[in-house]
Amino acid sequence: MACVTAPASSISTLLSGSSGLHPQSPTTSTAVPAGHRPPCPSPPLRIRASKACEPPALHRKEHLMRASPDAIRSTASQAATQRMAALVFTLINASLLAVCSTPVAAETPPKAKSVPATDTYPGFEVVDPYRNLEQLDDPDTQAWMKAQADHARRVLDGMPGRARIRAALDDADAMLAFSSSDIRPATATRMFYRRREAGEPTQKLYVRDGLRGTPRLVFDPSRLDTPGQTHAISWYVPSPSGRRVAVAAGANGSEMSDFYVLDVDNGEQLDGPLPRSWLGWITWLDEDRMLLGRFNPAAPDAPPTEAWKDSQVFLHRVGNPIEQDLHVFGTRSRHPPEGLPPEHVVAVMRRAGEPFAVAMASGTENHYSAWVLPASQLGDPDAGWRRIFGTGDLNQWGGQPLDGKLHAISTRSPNGEIVEYDLATGARQVLRPAGDRPIESLAVSTDGLYFRERDGVYIDLKRIGFDGRGETTIRFPRSGNPYISPMDPVLAGRFVLLESWTAPSQDFLVQADGSVVPTHLKPTAQGLDLSPLQSRDLVATSHDGTQVPLSLVHFGNLKPPGEQRVLLYGYGAYGISEDPLFNPLRFAAIAQGIAHATCHVRGGGEHGDAWRKAGHLARKPNTWKDFIACAEALVAQGITVPAQLVGMGVSAGGILIGNAVHERPDLFAGAVNDVGVTDVLRMLSASQNGPNHYAEFGDIRTPEGAAAARGMSVYQRIEDGRAYPPGWSSTA
Repeated sequence: MACVTAPASSISTLLSGSSGLHPQSPTTSTAVPAGHRPPCPSPPLRIRASKACEPPALHRKEHLMRASPDAIRSTASQAATQRMAALVFTLINASLLAVCSTPVAAETPPKAKSVPATDTYPGFEVVDPYRNLEQLDDPDTQAWMKAQADHARRVLDGMPGRARIRAALDDADAMLAFSSSDIRPATATRMFYRRREAGEPTQKLYVRDGLRGTPRLVFDPSRLDTPGQTHAISWYVPSPSGRRVAVAAGANGSEMSDFYVLDVDNGEQLDGPLPRSWLGWITWLDEDRMLLGRFNPAAPDAPPTEAWKDSQVFLHRVGNPIEQDLHVFGTRSRHPPEGLPPEHVVAVMRRAGEPFAVAMASGTENHYSAWVLPASQLGDPDAGWRRIFGTGDLNQWGGQPLDGKLHAISTRSPNGEIVEYDLATGARQVLRPAGDRPIESLAVSTDGLYFRERDGVYIDLKRIGFDGRGETTIRFPRSGNPYISPMDPVLAGRFVLLESWTAPSQDFLVQADGSVVPTHLKPTAQGLDLSPLQSRDLVATSHDGTQVPLSLVHFGNLKPPGEQRVLLYGYGAYGISEDPLFNPLRFAAIAQGIAHATCHVRGGGEHGDAWRKAGHLARKPNTWKDFIACAEALVAQGITVPAQLVGMGVSAGGILIGNAVHERPDLFAGAVNDVGVTDVLRMLSASQNGPNHYAEFGDIRTPEGAAAARGMSVYQRIEDGRAYPPGWSSTA
């Protein structure tokens, strides 16, 4: 990426990458034409470290937002995604914010061929001048993509400061000896987790017997690699005894993974590959049988939008052909469940010994509908599932049923209340009424109900009894935000990951008596002084007077505003909060003097469900207007100046960064749009998972929904001849 000046942009230059606001093309990165660069500041700090760390995983919703079928990315590629994002983070700042000192001659990026197409929506039509670029097998499109990649490569390779930046990133990747994540206990003594050694490209699955046990490798996804295809673990689910495990591996980031069943002790493959699974929505009934959710293949002539519909649940016996599976739940049931939309993903839970099975369905709104069935009727084609609540109740379920009860968070009250459903009668009881602060992430253990209580960006972990009494706050030996690890079986206590802006993450086991024990599953940063790393809590006033939280992380004292480089990040969709976390590769950039700011815009969940609703559908403009307010606050408070400020959005955050830069191009020196959505109308109407996102962005079958989606589609808003800041755009 080159240090650049902002050229006047047209549609064609936008597609060539000069603003980062273009429709996605798989495996393409674009760089902007370069002008003369200002003098460099002093050389950046070289990190001295010796170990590696895996960045924390992204929420699953982040990997649903893709503007083309081939650009769908999964949790399988989370680690690679975040390492790439961190590299982009460092390169874009180092280049756009004038780390480079040697002028690079401007190069005209390749121009795309234009074959316009007109789309009709309720109440209006739109013209797409570059619809032809969706035809990835077209020779003209392939030639443009290659020329685009070659252009970016020349610009990147010509940057004098790139080797120094790469060396700093290599140091950061060696900060910790290994990384671990996604801890899942199968029994009280056997636990599974993902682990990546320093320098390895992806995580592997390990098992350990006891907290002090020796880690044993269970599954290495690279064994499935072939020329042109690399694999990463998408999800895994251990059997009740921990002697078997179902593990999925996605190829080249695909979210629709095949999965395998392995014998944990001898490594034998017992089953698989089993196709079209998604995010581990399976439940082991015993060591041989599982309730398996999968998508049925769409008809060959069906439009792409049908690919992510019609998910079903089957009863599968390990080792049997899937043709012998018994249908359990879904729209293809003999008696279809009441109120089940075809675009919702379904799963069925049934804990061993429990009298009832519970079916759950969810869309991108992250709220659930639920149905119940006596466990003895599973697989009976005439079974009639009884609905116990719908998405209108806005329930977030808390895990497996326990003693004939299902526990959930209901947002009938905006901040959420903990409720209990009697599966035999359907009776609903409030165990913990809504308070002054939002609650989230309910988890069931034998010793009580764990949940998180949010105070803006910061979170407490709490526990109550099954009678709703005895609420306590779990205390940890260090500060940080707690994240509750999933536990499919109901056991005592909880594994908790503690995150902060200024220290590496650490895992703890919260025991039934409330004591907290470190697991030692994550290493510490040996010999690295993190004391200069500082975080600050700021506030920005948005266009309508709303106070928007703004987090700033920097290394040592801030420089004068004319010299302080800042990357401002925002997301704002699905109620996902941008909470504190420590990323060694981000630290590499911060240690070089690039401050990192996070704008907690509406559409996220920092202030509960009301904050989410204030930034979706027709209210989506609040998301990017909050982001603009954060940028203005950084300037007004004397932290930086527009010439040193770069904005960044990822995935659904492409809506945010695209519109922010369009409305205030004077406020940013550059923009990063990493696998970002820019044409929401087209994403909703033509991508595989488009209909799944109607609840978030608008149902384009209605005039109101189509108008909302159009209003956030920056691809429809960009103007020929307007000067936009330079940028970087990448695709999956």
